[in-house]
Amino acid sequence: MILFADPLNNIARDKETKVVANALKAVDTRARLLSAEQAFDALAFDRYVAMRSAYFAIREAQIED
Repeated sequence: MILFADPLNNIARDKETKVVANALKAVDTRARLLSAEQAFDALAFDRYVAMRSAYFAIREAQIED
C-alpha cells in the first residue's frame, strides 16, 4: 500500500481518520483476495507445496527484473 500517493492522506488531517481509512482498505483488500484464496485451495493438491512454488516463482521473477 502506497500511503504517500493516497489522496485521502492529503485530505484527512487527524490521525484517527487516517487509521480508520487504512483499516477499511485492509479489510477491503482481504475481502477481494478471499475468492482468489478459495480458488487456489480448490485447485491445489497440497496447499503448502503450491504456496511454496508460487512464492519461489514470484521471487525468481522479481530477481530477474
